[in-house]
This record gives sequence, C-alpha cells and structure tokens, in this order.
Amino acid sequence: MRAFVLAMITMCFASAAMAQTSVTATAAITPPSPVQIDLCRLDYNTGGAGGLGLLGALSAMSKSTGQLKIKFTNESQREVSVVRFAVDLEGKAASIRDVGKFAPGITVDHGFKDFAGSTQWVFSRQQHPTCHVSYVKFSDGTAWSLPDAPAELTSPAPVSSPAPVSSAAP
Repeated sequence: MRAFVLAMITMCFASAAMAQTSVTATAAITPPSPVQIDLCRLDYNTGGAGGLGLLGALSAMSKSTGQLKIKFTNESQREVSVVRFAVDLEGKAASIRDVGKFAPGITVDHGFKDFAGSTQWVFSRQQHPTCHVSYVKFSDGTAWSLPDAPAELTSPAPVSSPAPVSSAAP
C-alpha cells in the first residue's frame, strides 16, 4: 500500500512539473523573422606555393579565413531596406548590417570581411559561424526585431557593409 501511495504522489508531482513546463514553453514563442537565412558560411583560403625556406613551407601549411558569406531571403510581403545579422564564430561576435532594397521573395547572397584574415594551421578544424537575424527595417519605416536582443543588435546604426562576392571558384 505504501508503494502505491508513493507512486501516486510521484505522478502528481510529475504532472504538475509537466504542466508548468508547457506553460513556460508557450510563453517563449517568438514571432518568426521576416528574413530567413539560407546560408551562413566562412570561406577558407589555403596557403600558396610557399616559396623557399622554412617561412615558405609554413606558409604552404597554413590557411586563412576569407569572407563570411550570408545568403538570405525576404520572406515578407514588404520591401526590406536594412537587415542586421548577429554572428558568432566560437565566441567572437559581430553585428553585421546589410542595406539595400530587397523585394519580397528575393534571395540575396553577400560576402562580408568581418572575420577575414585570421591565419590557422592547415590541418586545424575549420570553425563554422552561427548566424541569426536580429533586426529588419522595412522600406515603409516599420521594423521587426528579435525579442530580448541587446540594443546594439537591434539598432539601425551601421557596423559593416557587404563586400563584392566573386563568382569564380577557388
């Protein structure tokens, strides 16, 4: 009998905990971003021919980070004029802004130099960035921002501009 009572008490506490969890989960739902990220990638350039001597050999065994590529689509029904991305590369964060006239349904593919130039050993693990949209301004003056984001991620102040993306394969 005692085991039955303990089992019933345990089930009551479990039910109460599950009810609390479901209430918390429904309160945390955020509106979707009007801009969807299709690609967030950091390009890597391997060392060149190297040249002569030890310095040349080390150069041939290195790689450097190239442009950060972000490809995104305006999923809204309105023209977008500013998109701000929050980017993290293993603890190194950047807020990147792209400005233009992005019509509904258009896909944009831009490169940014914010993480370019870091040199690594050729056999080291390639770091992969994480990106999310933190702010969108529409051409009509209205805006969407990520709830609970720091002000520097949702403000329209300029931080970075896109660099031209080359279509040639490395």
